[in-house]
Amino acid sequence: MQIYYKGNVMAKLSSKGVKRLKHCTKNGSCTVCLEPIEDGERVLRGAHYKCYFRIYRKIRSGLISEKNAIQDGIFREHEITGRKPIEVAELPESIK
Repeated sequence: MQIYYKGNVMAKLSSKGVKRLKHCTKNGSCTVCLEPIEDGERVLRGAHYKCYFRIYRKIRSGLISEKNAIQDGIFREHEITGRKPIEVAELPESIK
């Protein structure tokens, strides 16, 4: 069983969620519709862009919680994005 933290919310993956994420990772498919993800397609939290927002609208309307979506393997956990920090030792002398 895997545990993910989002802010102060702890979400444990259910057995169904673990199976779903393993299947999607192995086949390279969307976690929502289970269709293959093509190269160059926009992906958010393991889902097609449109599939992500379809579930996100359900979360905003209160039909499902984000915690339940993570537990059931519909959404992956948040990933750290953006540039990696630069060490001072790696900077050129002119910038230091």
